[in-house]
Amino acid sequence: MKRVLKKLKYYANHTLFLTSLTIVFPAGVAVVFAAEGLPDFWTMFWIFVALIATRLGGNSFNRIADRKIDALNPRTENRDMVSGRIKLAEAWGLTVIFFGILVFAAWNLNFLCFILSPVAIALAMGYSLTKRFTWMCHYVLGFVFGGAIVAVWIAIRGTIEFFPFLFGAALMFWVAGRDLVLSTLDENFDAGAGLYSIPARFGVKAAIIAAVLSKFIFLAILTSFPIFIPELGAVYLAGMGAIFALQILESALINPHKRRRMLLTSFIINNVIIVIFFLVALADYFFV
Repeated sequence: MKRVLKKLKYYANHTLFLTSLTIVFPAGVAVVFAAEGLPDFWTMFWIFVALIATRLGGNSFNRIADRKIDALNPRTENRDMVSGRIKLAEAWGLTVIFFGILVFAAWNLNFLCFILSPVAIALAMGYSLTKRFTWMCHYVLGFVFGGAIVAVWIAIRGTIEFFPFLFGAALMFWVAGRDLVLSTLDENFDAGAGLYSIPARFGVKAAIIAAVLSKFIFLAILTSFPIFIPELGAVYLAGMGAIFALQILESALINPHKRRRMLLTSFIINNVIIVIFFLVALADYFFV
């Protein structure tokens, strides 16, 4: 039993299971906005299954694609595939299983979701290769994440509209900003390995400026939501003020020479920001 639990822990680390769950917060808001309330239980269930499975499958493939690079990078040399705690066949098995779950969940939503599921798989896998040919890889990752909002809209309404693309754009800048902060830790390695990233191409200072700008573009787009969703009002805007304060703090803490501080800004503060967005959006929509 202990051996099984240890293996499950390795699988969770390999697929970034806990980090993948952050998609639930923006997707939860998108579900409410698209359904103009709460949809039925099974619609919500299959939406979240599809989104989480997509992220887990994409993360597993990312580890497969980057395993040789990770072995050379001091920051990633202890990852589970590199250390041998997870075999290549296991990683491929996880990838196939999670993408299979995505397709099954899409089938249970509607036919448009089902026929578009290969697109979701292609995007989730394609990001992993972009660092080999474009320094815009941070925004490609954000684009994949933001695409989840459009997918939610299609799952519930069966249509393609403007607002989910705006919502998705906000998430694109949020994710890109976080990834840019983290990527400054690999500036020298990426440049030496011939990999593409903004820090490797333009330097750490440019990457930090791009990260800060991206995060404030994210906030600016969120602040425009009451134009499209009339139920949002004072509580929501107060939440935007809190997010603004956290982003000022986050910008002040960025220091590529202090790894722990960079991890704090990239994960903890970013996750607090998305949870605040989730709470104030739903509180204003349902209760105020």
